[in-house]
Amino acid sequence: MTQTFEHWYAEVDQAVQDVITLGVDDLPDMDYMSMYEDGETPAQAAQIALFNAGYTPDDDPDPDSTYTQEFDEFTDADPGL
Repeated sequence: MTQTFEHWYAEVDQAVQDVITLGVDDLPDMDYMSMYEDGETPAQAAQIALFNAGYTPDDDPDPDSTYTQEFDEFTDADPGL
């Protein structure tokens, strides 16, 4: 069963809140529907949104956090980030 956009977006929002205590609606606008349609996971979409907002793993007070580790893996896979 395919995850609905609404459920996917809620998971993106929660992933962002887990990092910065703000939600995706507090970040600059992004085309979340395209990310959903392109098959990005909620974690990947959250990382892209945070990066677009200027948040980087260097801002993360816990270098061992899941966000920092996943961001490093994500940016290694896409040198454009």
